[in-house]
Amino acid sequence: MRKSIIFISAVTLLLVSCGGKATTDSMTPEEIVRQTLGSPNKACVDKYLPKTKSKMAEADKLKASGNEERSKKAESEAVEIFKTEESSYNQQVDSVNAQNSRYEETVTRKNNISSHPGAAKSSKWKQIQTKVDNHLSKSKAAMSECDAAKAKSELDAANVLLAEMEQLLGIGGSKPSANSSVYIVKKGDNLWYIAGKQYSNPFMWPIIYWTNQQQIKDPDLIFPKQEFTIVHDSTADEKTKAERLAKTRGPWSLYDNK
Repeated sequence: MRKSIIFISAVTLLLVSCGGKATTDSMTPEEIVRQTLGSPNKACVDKYLPKTKSKMAEADKLKASGNEERSKKAESEAVEIFKTEESSYNQQVDSVNAQNSRYEETVTRKNNISSHPGAAKSSKWKQIQTKVDNHLSKSKAAMSECDAAKAKSELDAANVLLAEMEQLLGIGGSKPSANSSVYIVKKGDNLWYIAGKQYSNPFMWPIIYWTNQQQIKDPDLIFPKQEFTIVHDSTADEKTKAERLAKTRGPWSLYDNK
């Protein structure tokens, strides 16, 4: 039963990556595995699906040599191996995607500081900007290598420097830490939507509300250009509490981003 659940999650991942074109009815398990192996996340495939990739390569080699029966057997074995490796692969891909979102938010945060009149006059900003750019470059490289932990470390360091500069300039309604980022509200946003985007779980919206209560007087009413701190180190208890509250209250229709 557990293996079946794991394999279904792979199908779900592929449905997202293929824009919903693939379905479990139209794809065989072998096709699903092959499509995953051919995904853009090549570094993640190499690191977290090595045995699956090797076995499928063996199947291709056997097919090329005309041994169709052994090739099909190797393909079936690749599917079984995939079931054991897929969970770790999915987790790492999700982690890399989360850091990629943080990367974009950190770049936006840096650009907001750069546009501040005081930044152009500050010699300290030039020094900080160079260091931030270095951390951003390293985080991007880490993501391309499927190293979410390294990317997170570099982004944490960049955000510490940016928070220091914001404090010097007296800007930023919130005070992000190394384990947080800034989200700028866009027209049509709501906390449910933002939580889904930032945490891959819309039921985490109370965490955003609790963190930014100085700005959010009513969870149903947020406004474009507000800057919310998005924390990335909530405890398991905080997440459980948030989900319990969200499921009790439920999503709302006002400003539902549709």
